[in-house]
Amino acid sequence: MREKDMKEKIISVARDVFTSFGFKKTSMEMISKKLGVTKSSLYYYFKDKEDIFKEIIEREAKEIIDKIEKSIERIEDPEKKLKEYFNVRMRFFLNIANRFKTFKEEYFEEYNFIGRIRKNYDKYEYEKVKEIIEEGVKKGRFVIKNVELTAFAIVSAAKGLEYEIATRIKRKNLTKNLENLIDILFYGIVQKG
Repeated sequence: MREKDMKEKIISVARDVFTSFGFKKTSMEMISKKLGVTKSSLYYYFKDKEDIFKEIIEREAKEIIDKIEKSIERIEDPEKKLKEYFNVRMRFFLNIANRFKTFKEEYFEEYNFIGRIRKNYDKYEYEKVKEIIEEGVKKGRFVIKNVELTAFAIVSAAKGLEYEIATRIKRKNLTKNLENLIDILFYGIVQKG
């Protein structure tokens, strides 16, 4: 088996093991047994389970960026683009939370563990939201005094929902919660008139 193929197989099997048992309970031995190879074979490709887990998380981050970019690339209207960005982002996160159910209790404990990856994603996310808002201001769709602060607020709201999604919100309630949050973001809480 080629080196690249073996690495892919390790990642695929490890993802299943992490999904079933969580990060803390997963061991290199469990991964090697499920894969049908010796532990030393795993160590040839990865230094430890943390190294494998980081690879999985990096791929998840790349996947969400790719999905967001693909979903909004043809949308001309900035409001629709921002709504679609939000929708894709939160649904992707819900899918990850469902896939990694055992991580719910580890969510905050392991947050520092993936800090660098998260920081890079957060930077991307802020820049993408800011870009959409700037486009909306240029096209006269948004009336915003401080683009940077607005982008920060939207990204913070999305991040704030992550824990709720990971621990409490069910798929059937996600759409309603997203719609409510988007309404607040776009239309505020004060009645006009």
